[in-house]
Amino acid sequence: MEIDPAVVAVAREYFGTMPGPRTRIFTEDGSDFLRRTPERYDLILMDAHLHPSEQTDSEGLPLRLRTAAFLRDLHERLRPGGVVLFNMIEGSGTAAYINNIRAVFPAVEVFRPGWSSNVVVVGASSVSRLSEDELRKRARVLDRRGGYGFSFERLLDEREK
Repeated sequence: MEIDPAVVAVAREYFGTMPGPRTRIFTEDGSDFLRRTPERYDLILMDAHLHPSEQTDSEGLPLRLRTAAFLRDLHERLRPGGVVLFNMIEGSGTAAYINNIRAVFPAVEVFRPGWSSNVVVVGASSVSRLSEDELRKRARVLDRRGGYGFSFERLLDEREK
């Protein structure tokens, strides 16, 4: 979901992001789409940053995307076992936003990658969790595939405990 068609074009050109059998790209306001669609998803990626204004927080996150109502809409659109991944720019409102996410999602993991000023938060639709050994095994498999620009196993090391 992306509101700006130029961002979709950049993602296609520079990152190879293309629609396919398991990937659909919608160019519209995500909050409107979530309220309208009956579909459920395994993964929803949230990376919503604009130029800061009266409609955003100081980091550029639209205020309406920080509300409990929007977060509940996200949660309701997940399939069992599904997750929402929030990519945030660290700022004065980050802790409050994470608390809002924790209030809606049964399981939340917070990652603070040392190479970035971003915070990555994963909100899960259920509390079932993989063991630490299984998570690391899967991370090593992804790392061996390569091409991501970061290490999944290193990311596990940078989780908030």
